[in-house]
Formats: sequence, C-alpha cells, structure tokens
Amino acid sequence: MKRNILLCIVFSSIAISSFAQSNEPHKLSITPYLGLRSVDWKEQNVVGNAGFELNFKPVNNKFNVRLELSAFGSMLNSQTKSAETSYSLTSDFVNSINTTNAPLNSTYRGGVAQIDVSVPFRLKDSTMTFEPFVGLESKTWARGVSIGDGKEIQEERYKFLSPTLGAKLSYGHNKSKVKLTVRVAVSYPATSNLQIYGRNLGAPYDTDTDLTKRISPSFEIGGKVKKISVKLRYELINLGNSDTLKGISVPDSKATITGITVGYDF
Repeated sequence: MKRNILLCIVFSSIAISSFAQSNEPHKLSITPYLGLRSVDWKEQNVVGNAGFELNFKPVNNKFNVRLELSAFGSMLNSQTKSAETSYSLTSDFVNSINTTNAPLNSTYRGGVAQIDVSVPFRLKDSTMTFEPFVGLESKTWARGVSIGDGKEIQEERYKFLSPTLGAKLSYGHNKSKVKLTVRVAVSYPATSNLQIYGRNLGAPYDTDTDLTKRISPSFEIGGKVKKISVKLRYELINLGNSDTLKGISVPDSKATITGITVGYDF
C-alpha cells in the first residue's frame, strides 16, 4: 500500500504544484475530519476514521483538483463468524494460551489515498454546478483474526490501485452560508492483491495472490454550513476472489460501508 499511496501523493503534488505556480489566481483549502463507519463484511464492525481533504480551485473555475488521505481502525472486536473458526494451530502456540472456549475475534484497519481532477459546469440555475471527474485511488483493507486474550492467528491484507470515474452535483454559490453536494463514483482496480499472514498456523500460510477485478460504487451526500462540513457516505467494495491460493479457496466477498464524517475548513 505504501507504494500506491506514494504514487497518489507524487501525482497530486506534481499537479497541484504545477497549477499553483501558474499565473492563474487560485484558492487552496484543507479540511481535516473525523468520522465513524459501520462495516458489514465478514463480520459487522464499527470503525473510526480520520483524514484530510485538500482542494485546489483556480478562480477561473476551469478545473478543480482534490486530494484525500485517510486511515481507519476498529473501535471494538467482532466475533468471527462460525464458518472460519477452524484453524490448524502450531503446538507451541496452543501450549502458550488457554484455547478452552476461547472466542475468535476480528478487527479491521487500513487506509485510502485519492486524487481526482474535475471540470465544473454551471447549470442554468446559477447556484448549481455539475462536475464530472476522473481520478486514481489506492486502498488497503486488513483483517486480523485473534484468539483468547488477543494473540493473533492470521491477517488478510487486501490492496487495490484503481482508476475512478464519477460526478459531483453542488448547490450553493461561493458566498452561500449553506452548500449541498451529491457525489457518485465507481472504481475498477488496475491491480488487486491479497496477502495472508499466519505465523501461528500449522500450514505454510504466508502467501499472496492476485484477485479477480470487480467494479465498486460509492455514493456521498454532503452539507456545509460556513466552515463546518458533514458528509454521509455509502460504499460497496467488491473484493474479488482467487481459486488458486496454495490450495486455499478465497471466495468472492463484499464489504458494505455506511458512515458519517465531520470536518472543518482551513
């Protein structure tokens, strides 16, 4: 993931630096935010997320550049579903813990880096703007499975680097105290990879494989009052599958994510 995030940051830095050094007047804003998300994947979990959004807007409104970086992590453990409670553990690991009636728990963590460039079009109603955009997104999802008092058995790391395509509809002009936005996007991974680590498993479980590629949609509604912004987001992540992971079958899975974030403009 670090390489993919670095690519997004490099591309965005080059783009923003080039535009900022031009003779065109421009506006640069940064919005740090905090949020909560409900994740329905292999388990149901609540994660906290934090990040920031950087927007570069030339005064001539010919284009807009947006960069967003965020990280998330589980706030509570989730009990692992019964279909995944059978593991072949090493004898040393079994002897180091009390496995009697010990539940298996899962936690999620990860991060996202996004950059996109949009071209705004003013609609007949001068208070509404339509912005189609193209972009690049790097995303990682990690799921850790632990037993007993938190000793980890396995971790799955999903990594995606995806072109994105979408549009945003905005209501409210620059001097409005209240602004509303609707943003719709789809992403399709150029690279899609799964790595599995199982240091305490009896089988040679540390491996990685490419996954089948799937389209993932997202939908977001936002409201802004002066400098305070609130966003509601729905996202469906299709993680794909692999049929040849050293004899281990990885079926298709989907993560449904709904959440809210609150930010402040600087």
